[in-house]
Amino acid sequence: MNEIYQWLTSKHTLYIRLFKDRVEIKHLEGGKSLVRLSHQPYSNNRLIIADYEAAEVFLIGVIKELLYPPNLFFDKGLRIILQPVDSEITEISSSESRIYRDFAQQIGAREVYLCSHQEIMTDDEILKFIG
Repeated sequence: MNEIYQWLTSKHTLYIRLFKDRVEIKHLEGGKSLVRLSHQPYSNNRLIIADYEAAEVFLIGVIKELLYPPNLFFDKGLRIILQPVDSEITEISSSESRIYRDFAQQIGAREVYLCSHQEIMTDDEILKFIG
């Protein structure tokens, strides 16, 4: 029981690298990482998130797999660093920024940090990025 309480009250920071129909997620506090391919496409040739609902279902499933003990409710108090990754991206428009922020909140973020560069970040760089 104490272990569940401790888990529920601890902060959970996720570094999410979102690709077309693929995700890499790292739980900073736990050090655990997952890479998953979506069985239902959520991207198209122009957008990483073209099918919002398919992307949401996919990401929530991966987050649950990464973080949560079986049969535990899904908490919407995460701190998420979202990094859209695509060789075509040179900058994120204000419309895309809004989509990514709304999306991160929908999948459980209380705090959202949007990273626009393409290079993978170390834990130290992530912590510096979120200040």
